[in-house]
Amino acid sequence: MSKMADDSNNAATESNHREIQPVTQENFTSYFMGVVAPLDRWLTDKPWPLKLINACIRGYGQPVFLNNPFSGIIIMVAMFLQNPWQGVNGLIGLVVAQLTAMLMKQDKGAVESGGIAFQGLLTGLVITAMSASEDWYAPLILPVVICSILR
Repeated sequence: MSKMADDSNNAATESNHREIQPVTQENFTSYFMGVVAPLDRWLTDKPWPLKLINACIRGYGQPVFLNNPFSGIIIMVAMFLQNPWQGVNGLIGLVVAQLTAMLMKQDKGAVESGGIAFQGLLTGLVITAMSASEDWYAPLILPVVICSILR
């Protein structure tokens, strides 16, 4: 009798395994949800400027724990709409931090996911928000660049 129970359990387990899609199989949602793995695979043999753009856009989402380029674009647009001067300084800080991380050959996974560059973004936003100067005060860019390099 235990042989019959084992056979029926095995048959039920096999039918359950057939219904569940393997993790490696791509479906439609993997192209815009999660970490957008198809984009990462496409970028593996592309030149570094494309990787830089991807990492910078992902860096916008990192402060709110979103490693997704689409959420990064939404957050970037929202920052520029809210205060363009802060948006510019945040972008400068992010790009400088990303380039510094790439030049210093820091951890590849953290660099490509924007996990290092978001600190430059926050540095640019905080320096701009805490300054006593009015909007579009160009000398403020120098401290943003220096602090983003040192982050």
